This record gives sequence, structure tokens and C-alpha cells, in this order.
Amino acid sequence: MGVLDYILYYAPIAVVCGMVLGVAGSREFKRGMLRGALNSVLLLGGMAALLFIVQLATDPTIL
Repeated sequence: MGVLDYILYYAPIAVVCGMVLGVAGSREFKRGMLRGALNSVLLLGGMAALLFIVQLATDPTIL
């Protein structure tokens, strides 16, 4: 499986976790939704970078 397959597989989990953490950590719902959206983007970006590094370490010819 490629990096994109893993990202698409785990993206819904990262989005839901980011939204839950954002709403739970804020007093206002609207601010929590914005915070959750940012958390989701950061989780997906970090996950994509980590998966790319792992794929690159196992198969350096993907570049």
C-alpha cells in the first residue's frame, strides 16, 4: 500500500479525533469547531509526513 492509501484509510479517524479534541478543549462550541478543524489538519499533515518517511525508509526508490 502507498502513502495515499494509508492517508485515505486513517483520514476519517484523524478528522473525528481532531474535532472531538477541539470541542472538548474549548468553552464555546464555535471556537471548538475551529480549533478541531485545525487539529484535524495538523493530525493529517503529521500523519502524512510520518507515513512518507516510513515509506521512504523502506523503499528509497519511490523518489
